Amino acid sequence: MNGYGSHIPVLEVVCDHLRARTALEYGAGNFSTPWLLQHIERLTTVELKGEWLDKVRTGLSAEAQARWRAIPTNDELSLFLEPGLVTKCDVALVDGGDYRARAAIVQVLALVGAAKAIVAHDSERLEFCYDRVWLPDGWVCVRVEGDMPWTSVFTADDVLVKMLSSKWRCTVCHSIHEIRRLPYPAIPAWKGEETPSP
Repeated sequence: MNGYGSHIPVLEVVCDHLRARTALEYGAGNFSTPWLLQHIERLTTVELKGEWLDKVRTGLSAEAQARWRAIPTNDELSLFLEPGLVTKCDVALVDGGDYRARAAIVQVLALVGAAKAIVAHDSERLEFCYDRVWLPDGWVCVRVEGDMPWTSVFTADDVLVKMLSSKWRCTVCHSIHEIRRLPYPAIPAWKGEETPSP
């Protein structure tokens, strides 16, 4: 599996631990969307690129598509205003769309308690602004470091934090101030309007 799927092992641990049945995904993925549909009952995916959404859909079985709610949009953040979209789910994955919106999406999901855990891919990239996520009381950010790209998990589940920390090299942050002090790898800044799709 290449870097585009480096978050799948983390997502697997999170979903197994939470016994996840439902998920909300920001950014359809060649790896994540099919994987989630193989392991959970219902998936809602929000995607900025309609043509990418169509490409991901073609790789799914009719049975998987029946359990998948795919929402093409031009503005991910305005979707939070749509009644019924942000409902409780077991896990949320943020891995696509407008790079400027990623941290805001994590922030809103955490503040409204929409998911028990929020998995954020590409968390080594400063321009995605994950260092600006204000953690609700009791929540932590677990940055799983190792193979690039990195993945972070935002959660209040102490057992999950211990599981992740025992499996990978992790940095656990209890506040936005700790997140902001983390070192970041020297990688070129992303210059595009949105994140690339494989």
